[in-house]
Amino acid sequence: MPRRPMHMSEAAKAALRSAFQKLQTDLHAPKAFPPAVLEAADAAAHAPRLPDKDATHLPLFTIDLPTSKDLDQAMYLERRSGGGFRVYYAIADVAAFVAPDGALDTEAHKRIVTLYFPDGKVPLHPPALSEGAASLLPYQTVPALLWQHDLDAHGEVTTSHVSRALVRSRDKLDYAGVQHAIDSGTAEEPVALLRDIGTLCAAVEAARDGISLTLPDQEVTFEDGSFRLSYRAPLAVDGWNEQISLMTGMAAARMMLDSGPGILRTQDTAPPAPLRRLVDRYAGELCVAACDGQAPPDWVLAALDDLPNTMTKATGGTADRRSVDLVEAAVLMDRVGGVFDATVIDTDEEENPPNRREGQVQMADPAVVGRVTSADVDLELGASVRVRLERADPAFPDRERKILFSLVRE
Repeated sequence: MPRRPMHMSEAAKAALRSAFQKLQTDLHAPKAFPPAVLEAADAAAHAPRLPDKDATHLPLFTIDLPTSKDLDQAMYLERRSGGGFRVYYAIADVAAFVAPDGALDTEAHKRIVTLYFPDGKVPLHPPALSEGAASLLPYQTVPALLWQHDLDAHGEVTTSHVSRALVRSRDKLDYAGVQHAIDSGTAEEPVALLRDIGTLCAAVEAARDGISLTLPDQEVTFEDGSFRLSYRAPLAVDGWNEQISLMTGMAAARMMLDSGPGILRTQDTAPPAPLRRLVDRYAGELCVAACDGQAPPDWVLAALDDLPNTMTKATGGTADRRSVDLVEAAVLMDRVGGVFDATVIDTDEEENPPNRREGQVQMADPAVVGRVTSADVDLELGASVRVRLERADPAFPDRERKILFSLVRE
């Protein structure tokens, strides 16, 4: 969807800057990396642990946002000579750079995940690794965990295996570009196969009563000094790409269940992301050990008991949600008293006692979600309504009510 800048007064900009500073303080977001950690990252970038296997002949490609540099996954898709498909899925091998109990490892356990804010991010690992030596950037030979999935002609996975290998991505693609190339028939076969394989895997998922929801994402970006607020409708390629990630996640779960120790989890994001999420480094090690028929490394086993508790402290999802809340409030701060078109997307009907006079509305322009109250009529899910903005305050202590609308009776 098109995005456009939402112009703010200087007062709104100042309120937003102050609110973002408070948010980072509330979330205990780390500041700059300590010098010892940066030194360790530079040393590791020049001397990673390299695998014996060389898979640089595979013309892998990545699909991510155009501006992303911390590239965790790359893939290559092909048809098998006897029918069916083969999926190569490379995942950044962070363990090749991060020594157990070293400065990088200790700092990663403090940070847990990469935190994203509209005006910047707080990375899990120093950029020398996450956006450099460990990232699957194009034309860079790097160590990776290379998965190989064989599928039959119906999209059912018949075998999966993962091993350490040197890989070399050939291209950095973005979602919109891939979608256009596939739709226009100009995509090369390894890229075009993403639609074929993704569609078949989605049918397999549906047959096992699985559900994948394609809901619009509310996005905040900071470009050229302006915040942009929009809804992004997922493309078909988003779903096909997620099927490849889901395939890998399910294979990893089966390996860990069959071999013994494991990390079974749910996450806000499906793809394995060891450059951005601590737990994925450990899951990768467990799967490699399972495929090798070896016991997992001692440093992995030693961390398993505490790792679930560590991950519960991660604040990545909170940072995303509260950042959107703050920008929404700042965008509307100068428009209190205005009347807007909106749609009722939720009510408090399930409360005890049920309440259908309060709920949430979603606006299309600007792309805002906020609380709404009705004085004398029940709210109806899906109803198109007119609402008056009663409050928009980034500093208001209740995040649910930083923005408050009232229903307008016409």
